[in-house]
Amino acid sequence: AESLATKWEVLDQGLRVRLHVRKGVKFQGGLGEMTSEDVAWSFNRGFEPGAAGCPGCAGAMRAVKKVEVVDKDIVDISMSRLDANIIIKLTGREAIIHSKKHWTAIGGADAHKSKAIGTGPYKLVEWQPGTSIKYERHNDWWGGKPFADKVNVITISETRTRLAALQTGQ
Repeated sequence: AESLATKWEVLDQGLRVRLHVRKGVKFQGGLGEMTSEDVAWSFNRGFEPGAAGCPGCAGAMRAVKKVEVVDKDIVDISMSRLDANIIIKLTGREAIIHSKKHWTAIGGADAHKSKAIGTGPYKLVEWQPGTSIKYERHNDWWGGKPFADKVNVITISETRTRLAALQTGQ
């Protein structure tokens, strides 16, 4: 499937994975193109002691020692031991790529929770924890024009209330 990496190679008997970063992927909010520097920084930030933003991510990637920039469009993931699931893990939450420029400008993980940006088809407009999340189309998405203009996610924890909302078209 298409992703932020166009190709991957297994090197050094499985102790290193080389990712080829998709060219032309733009961060939301006019923050420019995603580079291998953003990719390496995003992974390495998660390995720092006390890193916030993705509980369990460092544990899921515990075989990874470091991620290094090889050139503008290539990163190497070096591991301390074999991890047969590393490619699958690269499709999960622990592999979200952030803009280093944006992260630094807003002050880190806590501010990023309410001012998040990414590379996906929809950008965060408003987040009310436990209540709702509103997204709008990211017109510069690398995958083409997203179908819907907006996506609103409403959290309704009570089953009967959720069913009633669905049945009434709410």
